[in-house]
Amino acid sequence: MGFGRTWGVIIALAALLAGCAEPDAPAARASTAAEPLDTALLADATDVAAIALAAEAEAPEWSVGDAWAVVSRGAGEEERGFLVVTAADSGSYTIGTSSEQAAGWDAIHDVSYIGRIRAHDLAGHQQGEPVQYFDFPLAEGKTWSTKWDGFEVVLTATKTPRGFDIVGLADGAPYVEYDYSPEMKWWTRLHFVQGDYGLTIERLQPEWRGTLASGTGKVVYEAASETPAAMSGGSGAFTIDEGQTFAMATLSGGGSHWARAFGLTDPSGMPYPTTSIENAEAEGMGPRGVFLQERLPPTPGQWHVAAPAVHDPEGGFSLVVHQVAIVTKAFPS
Repeated sequence: MGFGRTWGVIIALAALLAGCAEPDAPAARASTAAEPLDTALLADATDVAAIALAAEAEAPEWSVGDAWAVVSRGAGEEERGFLVVTAADSGSYTIGTSSEQAAGWDAIHDVSYIGRIRAHDLAGHQQGEPVQYFDFPLAEGKTWSTKWDGFEVVLTATKTPRGFDIVGLADGAPYVEYDYSPEMKWWTRLHFVQGDYGLTIERLQPEWRGTLASGTGKVVYEAASETPAAMSGGSGAFTIDEGQTFAMATLSGGGSHWARAFGLTDPSGMPYPTTSIENAEAEGMGPRGVFLQERLPPTPGQWHVAAPAVHDPEGGFSLVVHQVAIVTKAFPS
């Protein structure tokens, strides 16, 4: 429902009430009796108006089976799925996902909004520590801080017609942007400023039924440069086990100028092409850090890292390869 319709209903209601209050207006009273108010429409209008006018937002209540239809982005891929409340008690909820991509990311990086969610403020968790996305009650200009992806992030809320926009700064630079929607009972969008990672929520669907995915991740290769020396000229190997769903190579680190390249050979001895990016400063990465991922096929056997090379005279980098196995199950079981 749009705000024009909402305010039309409210104005019409005001006129009707004014007519009822006037003692010498029998025509208005007759009209009111003949045409009863559409109570469902009025309730809808009142709810939307309350969201628009409320100065603060309190923490919502979730129920098992509440699900959010999500479009997630990461590692150059986009996938649709659901985030689902799979368990609830007085102190916490558990969020699962139908998305194999999101389940894989959770297995590798411990995605903070999958798994345990604290009930009173919807805080997620990473490595057992809370990530406080919201500080309820939310209000215009409210500021708080939290640990998120290893960064100390300062968050500020700004009131909007549909809830609150929230911006997070890490070391004084933009890090994350998202919102809170009372109508959706969560955010509708989440975007990490560096790189195209995030999600968009399209709708809230109660009493969801479907198939959930979960992942198990394992580090199979890890190498790092030592500042200021380059990580180059070496070689290594890793083994992918049977029954894996995919592997993921992750490059992360920091520096104002850098180049990277690494060559892989698959278990059959064939070169596997990987991306090579140089001078990331031109890509806008800058000195705050680099985070790039490349998805690999889960071909079992021994892979060889032919020539890892990441370097920066002022920074350091790591190259890590995970293997991930995804399993699925019906919900409710």
